[in-house]
Amino acid sequence: MHISFYFISQDRGFPVLITEKSSIFLTREPVPFDEFKRRINALVFSEADFTDLFEVRIFKKDPYIEIKLSNGTKLRTTIENFLEGVNKSVENLSRVISREPVHLESLVLKIISPPSCESRKSCRNEYELEIYGESLYIISSTVYLDEYLSELIELRDFIKSGKLPRESWRIIHDLDGKIREVLSMDTSKPENRGMLLEFTRLKGLSKGASPPLIRFTFAMYDPFEVIYVAESESGSIMLIFILYAQMAVVVKKESLLKSIERAIQDARNELEKLEYRSERQIDSRGEDFFKKGAGE
Repeated sequence: MHISFYFISQDRGFPVLITEKSSIFLTREPVPFDEFKRRINALVFSEADFTDLFEVRIFKKDPYIEIKLSNGTKLRTTIENFLEGVNKSVENLSRVISREPVHLESLVLKIISPPSCESRKSCRNEYELEIYGESLYIISSTVYLDEYLSELIELRDFIKSGKLPRESWRIIHDLDGKIREVLSMDTSKPENRGMLLEFTRLKGLSKGASPPLIRFTFAMYDPFEVIYVAESESGSIMLIFILYAQMAVVVKKESLLKSIERAIQDARNELEKLEYRSERQIDSRGEDFFKKGAGE
């Protein structure tokens, strides 16, 4: 169990509790990162039997810590494991702030279906994607489900066999050369400024990455994110989140492939559910039509 922080700007965001099964936001509104650090430090050094951490209450019942969520749910872990998780999360956040890559044991790509939607098409375009590790929350965004699945398959093929995407503009072999190329263009044009921003951020975050670097978006659009993926010097895989999260994470290849396979299956399952619902709706409308005709 870890307590992380989801940055939505340079100095504000949401405290997040990461468990084995899910992520839980601890506030409804963003808070300053400095306040988060202060509250975490107070929690670590507190000797009280209970304390409030934003919208949850934490009880110490040696050798356990019990966390009571705002909805009444209770979670429990040992004090030792909890403090170890808090310290690891703080260490990871320090690396994010200093633009150093964060090493994760695993990565979760979790899609959440919309609570309601007007049509099958709108449903496919309103899924939420959460990406986080065991000790670091990275991003939450709305995705186009079909395109998300397509990119996951491309990502899997690149990691497993080195297969490159068909679009050559998504592949960077020489980042410094790309930056020089953009600087030689008219940088007053928005598209050139956008490329320059993307490449310079990539330069700052890709320490330890081995070309080629492959561009993905995972079909995210609210917020829009760009992710570059490459092998790292250690033989693991580096994912560099450029526009919104502005951080790099490193995950062991086999662990990441397992996460991607699960995410592919999850996306396929959701698409099958949508197709089934659509067929049921068509059948229902057909039955209503024939019943109406028989009545007349």
